[in-house]
Amino acid sequence: MNILIVDDKLMIRDGIKYLLHDQNITNNTYEACDGLQAIEITNKRNFDIILMDISMPNLDGINATKQIMKQNSNNKVSAISMHTDRNDIKKMHQGGAKGYILKDTIANTLKNAIDKTLSEEDFFILK
Repeated sequence: MNILIVDDKLMIRDGIKYLLHDQNITNNTYEACDGLQAIEITNKRNFDIILMDISMPNLDGINATKQIMKQNSNNKVSAISMHTDRNDIKKMHQGGAKGYILKDTIANTLKNAIDKTLSEEDFFILK
């Protein structure tokens, strides 16, 4: 399974990468530091799932998700964020995200979120 992790913070990307490897989800991870880089990477390669932060420089996750879904509606995006604002959650869902995971719950919810997203089920963990 190929997974793209999109977050502007290296420490977050590294932590998610560690969880993906530790929970035997995948060893094939790719990274982007903002929405523009995510779009560029998804133009060149297909991913089984894209884990997308919301707040990033250059292009936020909401608009990046919209553009990624526009270029290929088969993409599967799940948001990873600290934001609990219902408006952000709604915008990500309207943009095409199938899931929404709070970063402080990710260690316990990542595998289930990925499984549900891959099976086209909506998955929104807000505590």
